[in-house]
Amino acid sequence: MKNIFLKITLLIVLVTPTTLSAFSVGAWVAYWSSSEGVSFATEKMELYSELSPLVFEVGSDFSIVDEGVTKPEWQDFFAKAKEKNIPLIPTILWGNKDQIHTMLSSETARAMHINAILEEVKKLNVQGIDIDYEAKYKTDKALFSQFITELATRMHAENKILTCTIEARIEDSPRANAPEKTLMAWANNYRILGTQCDFVRVMAYDHYYLTRGENTWKQTTKNLAGLHADYEWTKAVTDYALKYIPKNKLQIALPTYGYEFEYKDTKSGRSFTRIRTLSYERALALAQEQNKKVLRFVGGEQYFTYRKNGVRRVVLLEDKEILAKKIVYLKKRGIAGVYLFKIEGTEDPAISSTTFNR
Repeated sequence: MKNIFLKITLLIVLVTPTTLSAFSVGAWVAYWSSSEGVSFATEKMELYSELSPLVFEVGSDFSIVDEGVTKPEWQDFFAKAKEKNIPLIPTILWGNKDQIHTMLSSETARAMHINAILEEVKKLNVQGIDIDYEAKYKTDKALFSQFITELATRMHAENKILTCTIEARIEDSPRANAPEKTLMAWANNYRILGTQCDFVRVMAYDHYYLTRGENTWKQTTKNLAGLHADYEWTKAVTDYALKYIPKNKLQIALPTYGYEFEYKDTKSGRSFTRIRTLSYERALALAQEQNKKVLRFVGGEQYFTYRKNGVRRVVLLEDKEILAKKIVYLKKRGIAGVYLFKIEGTEDPAISSTTFNR
């Protein structure tokens, strides 16, 4: 009798979604990457505890739209991951807040959408799904919580993992007169998501947009750091999330890409304009083209400045050293792990298992 009980107990432990490795390192691979990028990710997949192929979006009828699964390079990616027993948690990306609101507001639409999600999970025979519904209305907070609760019930009935990817914040409420576009970070009920989702991924990047909601802005300080994913802000994002999300469910999403900004001094500080996102590969090439040395801010993030048409620009880079520094801190906090956005061969080529295990 004791042996039977022990076997049942072991079985329950083995299939519980939140019993992955003590500190996992996962990565997204996006459908808009080139076929060579997907092939690169396939070659490097054994570096990661799990992977999220970002291959789904949502149609106007709330159906799941396949953006890449049927392509040869993605077929190979899925096959190799299963062959190597690497868990796959595909991501559904949706950023149309009006369509999201319509779906959330209708019990019929929610049920139809949940059925569509379960159908894809079963069809692909993967471990679960990642819900990355961004830029939601703050006023849809309760409706989104209801949707996630309903989806969690269905996913868990099938013994599937539900992961929720959300925007970062460090306060319970937005500041007075906060720009409307920044309110999306408060559309997520951290406490409910931490209860219903098996894992919650908090995206600790794009700091400038989360606080300003625009790609052009003015600020009173002349600080060039803190625009994207600096170390101190990453710590603050993590510490805040841990107030509501259990440690064994929290994953912090870290970027492998950087940004280029134009900036000008003003009487009251500086004005900034985002020029573009930049891969690590392209940023290094630009530094070489401009004959500029890559430096580090005090927090560890790489950067360099140069002029174009007489106007100053700053380029921010995310390399293996700042990733490793963040991971050391996150391990000390005892969270479930990190997720890199994204891998495709244009990130720092020095990123390796050593980066994750310092």
